Amino acid sequence: ATTSSAFRVSASLDETTALANMKTFIDSFNKTRAMIEDLTKVAENPDDNGPLSDDISVKNIKQQLNKLVNGKLIGFGSKDYYASQLGLQTSRDGSLSINEAEFKKNFASDSKAFDAIFNSSYSSNSPYLSVSSNSNLKPVPGTYSFVFNSGSSTATLNGLTMTSGTDTDGNTFYASTSGDGTGIRVTPSQTVDSAFVYYGESLVEKLTKYTGKILAASGELAKKEIEFNEKIADFKLELDDIDSLGETLEKRYKKQFTAMEAAISSLKNTGEFMTNLMDSFNKD
Repeated sequence: ATTSSAFRVSASLDETTALANMKTFIDSFNKTRAMIEDLTKVAENPDDNGPLSDDISVKNIKQQLNKLVNGKLIGFGSKDYYASQLGLQTSRDGSLSINEAEFKKNFASDSKAFDAIFNSSYSSNSPYLSVSSNSNLKPVPGTYSFVFNSGSSTATLNGLTMTSGTDTDGNTFYASTSGDGTGIRVTPSQTVDSAFVYYGESLVEKLTKYTGKILAASGELAKKEIEFNEKIADFKLELDDIDSLGETLEKRYKKQFTAMEAAISSLKNTGEFMTNLMDSFNKD
């Protein structure tokens, strides 16, 4: 409500919801991994192998998912993060689990570890710089050096000149339109000569981008589907050829059998005639 007196605003992190989100993420990941494991299973008996046990593409997908989950997450300030810092554990079979005690301890001490998993973010080490997205294009995750030249009122990001503009509130902002930082917007609340700007891409967004890439119409799985369909079409043609050859051979063998049967019948008749003839000679 509107008030003319001072008031205090506070916020606290919801540990319970955060832990529930973590468990939901783990369940979803484990289901996908279990399906891939079943498809690529290699058994002692080859007949028990998974249908994609010898498919390199699916094996690469499995390896890439493991790499993303266990990889370094950068751009969330000056510190690098790993999912394991929030109690995420990888079992020997590749499935994920959560150490709740470890999660609660680290969540309370450094919540950025949670952001590194779920929330992509823009930030700066200066409280006087507001960092946000300037376009649908996403920058490369990492740390960027922001430098402002007060003499020319220009700014650079990692040495590349930024484009200046004014937002709807009349604030001057600087946007990166080239290089790895394309898509970053910096809005100073006062003059800042130099600072670091960060963009962190969360683990969930990394996984979303990767799965979107392999599921796209031009993605790896779509290409494999086309390849399998082409092989199936080739097999059908081969089967049609076999069926056609079978029909030809069947007609030929039937014709040969009929001719052979006629020849045998003729030979039998000739044999009987000769027998009767010989019997007639012997009788005389």
